[in-house]
Amino acid sequence: MKNATFSFTAALCAALALAFTACNNDDPAPAAPPLQAVTFRNLAADPIVSSGTGQPPAATGRFTLFSFGTGQIVPNADSASTQWDIGFRATRIIFNGGGSGPGQAAV
Repeated sequence: MKNATFSFTAALCAALALAFTACNNDDPAPAAPPLQAVTFRNLAADPIVSSGTGQPPAATGRFTLFSFGTGQIVPNADSASTQWDIGFRATRIIFNGGGSGPGQAAV
């Protein structure tokens, strides 16, 4: 019985030693690509249109829709699509997701 206990203990010690030495952390972690910041300036929050009658320009009441993927303003005709990510109108901001659009944008 003493011999069986010794054999079991020796086997357990060998298994633990193998488990702790088998895992090697020498593999370097894959490098993440460097981040690049892009700034967009003077994006109209409510395009102003002239009536052409000499009256002061008026706001359209429409959102300026923007796509981060393309870096472009998206026409309002595409407001029911997933082609835009964020919309601006005066001081209101919407995101293409949930109640504002069919996209998956979330804040």
